Amino acid sequence: MATEHADNAHHAEHALTPSGYIEHHLSFNAQPVADGAGFWTLHVDTFVMSVALGFLVMGLVWLVARKATAGVPSKGQAFVELVFSFIDDQVKNIFHGNRHSFIAPTALTV
Repeated sequence: MATEHADNAHHAEHALTPSGYIEHHLSFNAQPVADGAGFWTLHVDTFVMSVALGFLVMGLVWLVARKATAGVPSKGQAFVELVFSFIDDQVKNIFHGNRHSFIAPTALTV
């Protein structure tokens, strides 16, 4: 019983405030690129998740592209074509220059 009260008192001393919560997530698994880098910090957890999701999406697109046919498209092929045309339309509406050289591939990557 006494240890429960001690644990509760310990947690009450270190109650997490909204600003403390944000500060924790801005500094958790953060590796500064240089001393006093400030903004130039590598967030390891974000980097790992981005790479993992990138490989997952590339793998799914590769599987769909491998099974693509010229006839009636499968559901996966139709979905990938829908995503590609959506991104191309967005780039076309926003950027009026030569969008195929840099802008559209960058938008597709993001």
